[in-house]
Amino acid sequence: MEVKKCTLFLCVLLCLPFVLQAQRQREKKLIEEQVTAIRNNPEYLSAVGVGESMEEADRQALAALSSQITVCVSSQLDVQTSVEQSTDNFSKTDRVNSQIQTYSMTNLSNVKRIEISEEPEAQVLRYMRADEVDQLFKDREDKIKNYAKMGMAQEARMQIADALRYYSWALTLLLSHPRDASIVFDLPDGIRMSAKPWLDSKINEILGGITVKVVDAEEHKDAECPYTLLLNISYRDYPVSNLDYYYHNGQTYIGPISAKDGRGVADFYEYPQDFRFRCEYNFRSQAENLDRELRAVLNHIKPQHFPTATKTVVLDTKIKKLQKEAQKARQTDQAVEMVSTGNVASVVETAQQEEILRVQEAVSAPPTQESLLTGCMQQVEQAIRDKNYEAVRSLFTEEGYSMFEQLIAYGNANIIAPPKYRFIQVEDGYLCKSIPMQFKFRNNKTLVEDVTFRFTTENKINSLAFTLNKIAENDILKMKSWEEDSRISLIRFLEDYQTAYALKRLDYIESIFSEDAWIITGTVLKKAELKTEDRISFDSRNVRYTTYTKKEYIDKLRISFAGKEYINLRFEDNDVLKDARGQEIYAIQIKQDYYSNNYGDTGYLTLLVDLRGELPIIHIRVWQEQKDEEFSAARFLSSLQ
Repeated sequence: MEVKKCTLFLCVLLCLPFVLQAQRQREKKLIEEQVTAIRNNPEYLSAVGVGESMEEADRQALAALSSQITVCVSSQLDVQTSVEQSTDNFSKTDRVNSQIQTYSMTNLSNVKRIEISEEPEAQVLRYMRADEVDQLFKDREDKIKNYAKMGMAQEARMQIADALRYYSWALTLLLSHPRDASIVFDLPDGIRMSAKPWLDSKINEILGGITVKVVDAEEHKDAECPYTLLLNISYRDYPVSNLDYYYHNGQTYIGPISAKDGRGVADFYEYPQDFRFRCEYNFRSQAENLDRELRAVLNHIKPQHFPTATKTVVLDTKIKKLQKEAQKARQTDQAVEMVSTGNVASVVETAQQEEILRVQEAVSAPPTQESLLTGCMQQVEQAIRDKNYEAVRSLFTEEGYSMFEQLIAYGNANIIAPPKYRFIQVEDGYLCKSIPMQFKFRNNKTLVEDVTFRFTTENKINSLAFTLNKIAENDILKMKSWEEDSRISLIRFLEDYQTAYALKRLDYIESIFSEDAWIITGTVLKKAELKTEDRISFDSRNVRYTTYTKKEYIDKLRISFAGKEYINLRFEDNDVLKDARGQEIYAIQIKQDYYSNNYGDTGYLTLLVDLRGELPIIHIRVWQEQKDEEFSAARFLSSLQ
């Protein structure tokens, strides 16, 4: 009996290879039949790639499929696209092929894959239904229209730099669309216009409407470029809040420089009679980080050139006279001080302007205190100019001086104009707004910031912060139903928040998040597809939302901070609600521009913060690419109540 069992077992072992081989042959035959059926079916576009590895074969198949799509699209185009032909006389097929290359085949769900044979003679089939090609172009058309709509919304708020960015991105995507001539925008009042000429006119209108004027000059004896011109950058008499620009210093273009509240700088080896100034309008670095589709387009399509982006700035007044006029303006309260005048960086109604001015007057420090604190600030100002920081250590608390050292280490720091101080009385001391400064980093990156100094009741500086831009600040100051102290407290919190990230104050950030905080952060996708377990059910093709514990989030920040030369946050477009019971609890949804040397994005930050204690406590933090009612300030506050 045992002998029969052994014999049977041996027979099975001997037959097994033949059975497996037959199975493989049947599977191979089924795959070949399936491939043949797809290849012979005119309803499909398909291509086979061959290589020593599966990855190489797949790349070959995708490249060949791209060519198939190009031929398909070219045959459907009866007229030339509206994009002007370049001097190298590309054929229609060449142009369409370049446009098709902007579509990432690996990320398209409707491009299927079959592995025909194994390595080292790998073969891969890539295929899609021919009628799905139109859907590729429809998706891009929808994105073009969405960016144009976002541009119009920002333009209506006089957020000109943001409007320019979205119009430019819409145009860049339009240049990549094989059927760009047929795309039409539905505008207000029932107007319909072809997309290309409309975007051209909007971008030219904005670039042509930006004016640059030299309003003051500073000398820094020990600097490499010792002569600094202070610029006023405006659009239709409104300060441009966050424009990036370049200027020619006589040898090369310097930049990008990030202006703030219409204020910019330009450094020279000697004072020029005039110089060239160029507005940034492609926003390539932000596009590449924020939108992988835009990144693919920018790698294959040359952006359109706009001569109106470049201007010649003429110094029509001698430097000494210019400086005297600027000094006189400061003394008569007519300086470029966009907090305290009606000429603010956002469209504010007259009643709201009056409320803003009333609050500023109500919280002003007494004149005797202003005189004392001005003396302290003048010493700080001189120490920064002389780079003799130790000379003012006695004016700071220990924590305050530590922050001052971090500020000075934040790029090569210089004062760009004589400050016009404004002092605010608060419960725990006084706020001094502000010293205008520039911070220079590698690769000619320069940031312009106003720095607020905070004093204790004993007149010691115990902290400092980058001020909010005027759009964000005014959105809070105009909240007439709130107490003045509440408005100032919320502004202080947001200033501390953005400064903590800029100065990489991990200890402070850790202290203001509650232990059970709900933290959701969005990461702009570059290559990898989402894993199912990483998803929360939000509608975004380009952003992965991940929930973190407080410890996980702080650990993530620690790694991120270590790999960045600089970080800069800019806030504007607030939606802020206060707890209905009158408690100092706020829900904030605010537009955030995040800049660093190796990453940048624009999105909306939503915070639920409790300001009742000595330190603010954040209970919820969410970042999202677009405004979403799912994370509105109202919804957060109602969930708390």
